[in-house]
Order: sequence, then C-alpha cells, then structure tokens
Amino acid sequence: MQPSQPPSGFDASSAPALTALSLTHILYDPASPISFISAYLSLLPQVILVIFGSIVYSTREIEVLLFLIGQLLSEAINVVLKKWFRQHRPGYLVEIGALREGEGRGYGMPSSHGQFMGFFAVYCTLLLLVRLPGSTHRSAGWQRFKTGLYLVAAWGVAGAVGLARVQLRYHTLEQVAAGLGAGMVLGLGWFIVTAVARKITPFWDFGMSLWGFFWGRDLMMHTDIVEDGYRTWQEHVARKKQ
Repeated sequence: MQPSQPPSGFDASSAPALTALSLTHILYDPASPISFISAYLSLLPQVILVIFGSIVYSTREIEVLLFLIGQLLSEAINVVLKKWFRQHRPGYLVEIGALREGEGRGYGMPSSHGQFMGFFAVYCTLLLLVRLPGSTHRSAGWQRFKTGLYLVAAWGVAGAVGLARVQLRYHTLEQVAAGLGAGMVLGLGWFIVTAVARKITPFWDFGMSLWGFFWGRDLMMHTDIVEDGYRTWQEHVARKKQ
C-alpha cells in the first residue's frame, strides 16, 4: 500500500510542532518476556491513581482522599528534586536510536516511579499497622495473616516496579533507590502530618464539615467498611426473606 500524500497546497513549515504524550509511552524489547512484563509494571502508578480516584468517589472516605493527596504531593516534590539534581537518565535508549536526544527523557534522579511506590508502600504499612481497625468478626490469627499478605503485596509491587524501570533502562539502580528512599521518607512524613491534623480537633472538624458537602465521611477509622458493608447487606437479605 502506498503511503498517503499530503493535500495539495500543504505547507509543512506552517504545521505546529508536535510532541508525544509520554505519560504511558514505554519502550520495551518485544523479544523479552521480562521486558514486556516490566513495561506493564511501569503503568502501575497510573493504575493506582485511577483506583484511588474511584475509591474516593465511591466511598467518600477522607482517609483515602488524604492518601491520594499525599501521593500527588510526593509527585510534585519529585519534579522539584529532579530539577535540583539535574541527573540524566541512562543514555541507552538514545544510543540505540530508540529516542532522539532530549525526546521524552527528562531527568532521572530520583526515579518518580520509585518515589511513588516508596510512598505507597510506607503509607500502606502505617495505615495497616497503626491507624486502621481490625475486623471485629475474625480471629486475631486471620487478621495477622491478612495484614501480612497486604504488606507483602505492597512491598513486593514496589520493588518490582523499581526493578522494572532499571530493566527497561529508564533509570539506574541508584536513581530508583533514591526514589524509593525519598518516597518512604515522604510517606512517613505525610502520615505524621495527617495524624497531627486529626489531633487538632477544631481544624479537623472544620475540614470534615467541608468534606461533608460532598457526603464525605471518616468511617474507615472506626470499622472495616468492606466486611461491615457485606454483613449489612446479608442482614438486609435476611429481612427480605422473613
């Protein structure tokens, strides 16, 4: 098939300069299964943000909103850190001709993927171990098993995303490690900030009154909303059968 020709009278010099939206533009080696998996692992931060937004909208839980705000603040700080360090990514993709110099590259220190996942893993850990209540209907052994499973998943995914960025040659190991470290520190810091905010009663009550305009709530701090929601539904079904 012959390539289509531009319309007559078309002046290429007057066309606007276009650039690619690199948010999900990931180059990988199609011959390598590991590279293929790494490419999809690199999309996990975007997937997590979509999940956060969906949960905030569907549950209106303030704790999930705070988690999301913290993740976004961490991303903003990452932009500042990259401009501060001005350390380039590995030159591999340019050397093999996959990218032109300056195209879709930006700075690589610290890795934004690493920082995102470091924040995510630490904040998840602190939520599970410190802030959120356990089930009132399950045994302590089941609670420990479930919490351990969540923690292994959070830290395992964080490590996998970081290694994926190294495997794809978008970052050096040092850049990913720096990103993970920065995210962990920020995750701890944001958890402390939110804990202090909860202790300042007038400030917290005012914030919750504003969030209340959107039917916001703070139920996660007092109950397992998934399990209790299921049990409420069971009770509703039982009443209908009576």
